[in-house]
Amino acid sequence: MKYMQSASKARRNKQRRFNLKEVLGETRDTLGLMLDLAYSTILFEEDHFGQEVMELEERMSELIFTARSAVMLGAKGADEIAALTGVLKIVSAAEKIGDSASDIAEIRLVGIGLPKRFIKTLHLMEDTLARVTLSEESEVIGTSIASIESKTGMTVVALRSGSKWSINPDNEELLKAGDRLIVNGSFESLEEFQSVTTNKANAIPDVRELEEPPMHRQIRKTIVEMKNLSELSIDLAYSSILFASQDIANEVSNIEAKLDELRIELEHLVLTYAKEVQEVDQLRGLLRLGTSSEMISDASNEIAEVVLSDIELHPILQYAMSEGEEVIIKVEISKGSILEGKSFSESYAEQETGMQVIALKKKSEGRWIYHPKGDLVFESGDVMIAKGRKEGERMFLQLAAAAE
Repeated sequence: MKYMQSASKARRNKQRRFNLKEVLGETRDTLGLMLDLAYSTILFEEDHFGQEVMELEERMSELIFTARSAVMLGAKGADEIAALTGVLKIVSAAEKIGDSASDIAEIRLVGIGLPKRFIKTLHLMEDTLARVTLSEESEVIGTSIASIESKTGMTVVALRSGSKWSINPDNEELLKAGDRLIVNGSFESLEEFQSVTTNKANAIPDVRELEEPPMHRQIRKTIVEMKNLSELSIDLAYSSILFASQDIANEVSNIEAKLDELRIELEHLVLTYAKEVQEVDQLRGLLRLGTSSEMISDASNEIAEVVLSDIELHPILQYAMSEGEEVIIKVEISKGSILEGKSFSESYAEQETGMQVIALKKKSEGRWIYHPKGDLVFESGDVMIAKGRKEGERMFLQLAAAAE
């Protein structure tokens, strides 16, 4: 990062007030946006998104410097200094995640290379990305972004109205025919999103429609799994802080160990695949994606280690984790809940609330299931971790509560 440049800029701003809670909250939101845009610049071959990632990296540098300054200025006494050690560790980990997002964006920006056939399969992830153009007949014309997000469960990452892109647009922005949207969410929510926008442009093939050579399929599955697990590790790491949960923190450690194995597997697959292709240079992007995913997981594990170690959790950490545009909640399904006995696909929990279930711990099995879906049946006593806009939090909690 351009740390020294940001440090000089921050020093010159003598009137700056250090609000550590707000800074930590903005840092978490910025990381999520950087990763969405980094993958968007590859998937949609849009340099603009990669350039936005680089600008956000500069903002991250400012936030990191501000957070470190706030810790040093706010520490009073040995006990508080010890407690703030955990804050510094989380800040450093966030910096590494931001660096990894920039590394992903650079795959396109500096021409590192990525085989074209892989670009069209990068959407095969739990948190999928899609691009749509609103037609004249779309039922969402004239409605707000907040309305379409609430109705479909997808999050609008970027909006192009006319010739200008707006990143993380205002929720009250009204949609017009011809607007182009980059959206993020689950496959189940994407289906609902496409039905209300009635857009057929830029269709992304289903994996079953892909005619993949066996080696290509293995590489694609490994990269997608690494991407899914690395981003899940971020959410779980912050969840472990928010809920002071060693159980969740241990899951982050498990994911980190799994990513180490997958990176070794990916390196072997790519080197083997190099014998079959002419443009070997383009394989560098595959290795960069794998390395970045592993680095994200390593950094997430550093966050989780704050919970697993003897470092005292400073109260500001949990306050900060509950701030920001996206909330993370943990809720147990109550006896008599309308979710009880329903499968995940039957519940429409994500589509109706805009919240995404990132992990579920089955009471009957005592294990965590990542990104539950399909025929998995909810039972009372199951614990869910979900993330999404604040607007959907209350509705999601009501679904899990006992029906009145």
